[in-house]
Amino acid sequence: DVVTTGPTMNDLSTNQPTMITKAPVVSLKEPTRYTTDAPFIPSADVVTTGPIMNDLSTNQPTTLASFDATIEVFPRDDPTMSPSPTKSINPTPPVSNDRFLQILAKLEPLSGDALTDRNSPQYRAAKWISDADPIPNYSFVTGGTGLNLDDPGFEQRYVMALFYFALDGPNWSSGGSGWLGEESVCEWYGVKGNSDGCTGGCIERSDYVGDYDRVCRIAMGKLNSLFGQIPSELGYLSEMRWFEIQEDYLFGTIPDALGTGWTKLHTFLVGHNFLHGGFPPTFQNNEMLGTIFVDGNMFNGTFPSVFGTLKNLEWLDAENNAFVGELPAGIGNLKSLRILNVNNNNMTGTLPDTWDENNLIEDFEVADNTFAGPLPPSLGKVKFLKDFRASRNKITGSLPEEYYKFQDLEELYLDENQMSGVLPQTDEPFYDGLQELSIHSNEFSGRFPVENFEDTFRLKVLSLHGNQLTGTITPNICARLDPSRAYTRLNELTVECGLIECECCTCYENGQLISTSPPFPAPISSILLTDSPTLANHGLMIQDADFGRPTRAPNSLLAPNRDDLGILEQIEGTILQRSATFNGMDENDPRYLAMDWILHIDERQVTVDDDNLSQRYVIALVAFSLDSLAWYACGEHRDFDNGGEEFVVEDCEVWNMATSQYDSHKIWLSRADECHWYGVICSNDGVVRGVELIGNDLVGSIPPEISQLHFLQYLALNGNCLYGTIPPEIGMMPDLRSLELHGNGLSGELPAEFLNASKLELLNVALQYGFDHVCYMSNGTYVNTLFEQGGLYGSNYNPGLSGRVLEPKVDKWASLKGLQLFDNSFSGTISEDIEDLKELVFFRAHNNVFSGYLPAGLTNLKKVREVYLHKNQIYLDIPSHIGDMENLEDLRLHENEMFDDIPDSLYSIRKLKYLWLQDTVYCEEVQEGGYECSIDSDFGFTGTISTKIGNLDKLQQLLINNNPISGIIPTEIGLCENLALLHIHKTNIVGSAPIELCLLREKSLNSENDVGVFYADCRPNNKTQAPFFACDCCSDCCDHTTKVCIADD
Repeated sequence: DVVTTGPTMNDLSTNQPTMITKAPVVSLKEPTRYTTDAPFIPSADVVTTGPIMNDLSTNQPTTLASFDATIEVFPRDDPTMSPSPTKSINPTPPVSNDRFLQILAKLEPLSGDALTDRNSPQYRAAKWISDADPIPNYSFVTGGTGLNLDDPGFEQRYVMALFYFALDGPNWSSGGSGWLGEESVCEWYGVKGNSDGCTGGCIERSDYVGDYDRVCRIAMGKLNSLFGQIPSELGYLSEMRWFEIQEDYLFGTIPDALGTGWTKLHTFLVGHNFLHGGFPPTFQNNEMLGTIFVDGNMFNGTFPSVFGTLKNLEWLDAENNAFVGELPAGIGNLKSLRILNVNNNNMTGTLPDTWDENNLIEDFEVADNTFAGPLPPSLGKVKFLKDFRASRNKITGSLPEEYYKFQDLEELYLDENQMSGVLPQTDEPFYDGLQELSIHSNEFSGRFPVENFEDTFRLKVLSLHGNQLTGTITPNICARLDPSRAYTRLNELTVECGLIECECCTCYENGQLISTSPPFPAPISSILLTDSPTLANHGLMIQDADFGRPTRAPNSLLAPNRDDLGILEQIEGTILQRSATFNGMDENDPRYLAMDWILHIDERQVTVDDDNLSQRYVIALVAFSLDSLAWYACGEHRDFDNGGEEFVVEDCEVWNMATSQYDSHKIWLSRADECHWYGVICSNDGVVRGVELIGNDLVGSIPPEISQLHFLQYLALNGNCLYGTIPPEIGMMPDLRSLELHGNGLSGELPAEFLNASKLELLNVALQYGFDHVCYMSNGTYVNTLFEQGGLYGSNYNPGLSGRVLEPKVDKWASLKGLQLFDNSFSGTISEDIEDLKELVFFRAHNNVFSGYLPAGLTNLKKVREVYLHKNQIYLDIPSHIGDMENLEDLRLHENEMFDDIPDSLYSIRKLKYLWLQDTVYCEEVQEGGYECSIDSDFGFTGTISTKIGNLDKLQQLLINNNPISGIIPTEIGLCENLALLHIHKTNIVGSAPIELCLLREKSLNSENDVGVFYADCRPNNKTQAPFFACDCCSDCCDHTTKVCIADD
């Protein structure tokens, strides 16, 4: 079956770094969006439907039918290539310039001088309102479009158009559906819909709560590629209740005008952007504001006291910023506050001691700051506290006795402070519900009351080392470490050796890990890197030829005798990996070339006293390792005609679709600070935090020394021609949040060290097998990712990455949100530990050789929206509790060896849009050994389609063909009004198509050519008999016996 429908989803598009700032260093550098001419490369799947993942797109422009819309692409240095065509769309009928001048005068109180800048979004929005707005206006004498200036909605329509232009609407992942269209702004994407306090996106006449037809909701969701600064004019939208733009590219500050104008705002969500400054004081005493997410930005300065004035605030998430100062005492007066998270800032002072029994606080998190003094005793009066985290501060004193009465406390993290005293010894309520207790690295003393944990089967974490606690851990507790105890397993148990007796614990002595007891191996926290066969299997080997250390006649611009400044020795001792030395290294080795460049060519003349010596060497090594002379954008430029290697130019330009202009950068290996080189992202203290070289024709192997960028959070090298293995050292980088290597020609096993990358939020190593991409090297040789090592050393096809990557220990990936493994050769089973990936949203592992059954633990992933496991060797049934995955939108399990009935609980997943269970595979053992597999409609999913299918009112695609499913089609399927694709052919479904289903053909169940949308076995059976399934409204009919299908309509 050829399926060519389904939405486009860029949820994990490759040019979107996951921004999590780590205090105390926070970058104030605005994000930059790059656009290159790299090709779009889809998945290798034969079926290319459903959410198509533009993982390798490089901000491909979206054509926008509006005034003066221009699409340009910065061309390669290839005379045979010409720029992309430009397209101008002139409004019809022509509108006089007088109208535009009147509009500018009308809008001047809103936007002021910004309207005079032709490059400003304000000007562009006004111009669109004047010349290109397609909304019908029947009051014009000539007919035509555009609102009258005295229309009550005129300013609002301008502000919404301004929002579109200011935040790079043409490049939104959603495609900007409806924006700048002829419909009311209430119908535009992100406006239309329901949120708390706002039904339908705009105030309706029946609401009786404000001015009707005024926007009350802008919910752009997450990962939607919004790029720019929030325009202050949004404050004009005085009925705003809900505002959401998360995990995107907002930068600058939050305008004060929002606090002034949005007096009815209930929810404000701008987490994980690039915003800085503070929270507007104009929101002070706002009585409606209930939820604020400002986490994962670059906010700095004193923690806003305005938060303490929001009496109805319920949820405040401000973690991962750089706020300083104290937590306002007024926080304790916010009786409705349930969740307060200020983890990972630079805050000081003592914790507020103004809590009482009327506080509703459930989750109080202040870890990774510099709070000092004792814990607030009044917090013990709170009745509903479940999670209290204050790790890695400077808190002193003992655990207040008031805390002993906590009855609902589940998680207590006080590790790495300066606390002392004893733990409660009696059978206090404190222990009753405790699941996670981490108090390591303090000065607690006395007996550890182990008896309080004997029957606490919910306990997951018990971390006690680095204290003076004594006692014995019993065999009963040790038995809880058994990995087979999926639901009652104790995941972490640490003690101080010699003080607490324990045969199963991870033991520490004076803060250092000493041992773990079998069969529970210690996590890999460090590894001695040598040229052992084990590490050699990962790739790069040190050559034995003795060519001496780097020497060259010094550049006349550089100081003499730089060879004797200790630079080489420092790099050799701190950066080079796997016991490599410059002595005996091949002169063409990239490590040698980078050292030679630092010593003899680089005009910055860095010395051993320069803080950036190490990172400059590593970044230069990346250039020499990946043939920077041949890069598409901003590679190393040299003039070879004059016989030298002097730079011709240090500047390069890349077309930025967000601003419709060229962005200036510095080329690699230029004299400029490496933070200004194209694709290098630094914090404001000059530390490299990200490297982004997407679709840039990189050729070569990733150097393991890149792991010495110790503060790197984001590495994106996708859409290139990288080959070889992934260095295991990358898996040990302490701050790595996002790794995107998909769309290359990598091979070998995913290193085991990656299983300990606990901060990873996005791991995308997909598209290594069957990925056809050609890059040219500077010497004229080309490589093709279809072949091993790019085809340079043979013609064997590249199998992609391999290894048993999803077997036990994946629980360390607890922060992971996106896991993309598809189109590789990964094997093994999927561990039950996958249930520990609680943050996982996107899981794509299709087109591999995973085997075994689908683990029941998968159903515990409450945030997952996509599960793609098709085209593997998975067998058995779908877990019966799959209905617990309440946010699941897309489930694809086709072309596996699965069977049994579709679980009844599946029909309770109200958000489900795509269900692909077609083409079940049947395998049988052959005499020669092994198995022979084929698609056989007599094997696979059985049972019937439940009448509960009507619950799936968001369902768009249902593919169950080539399975022995039987029974009839229930009439309740007519409730699936969004159904656009239905394949029930080559099954045992009988009867006829109910009228309720046929009526959907007049709605979404149709296509442009009306072919392929509704398949059934409605062709005369065996060419002559009555149809197996009677259908007057099918688009395509199949013969149930011969399996032949033809178009019917």
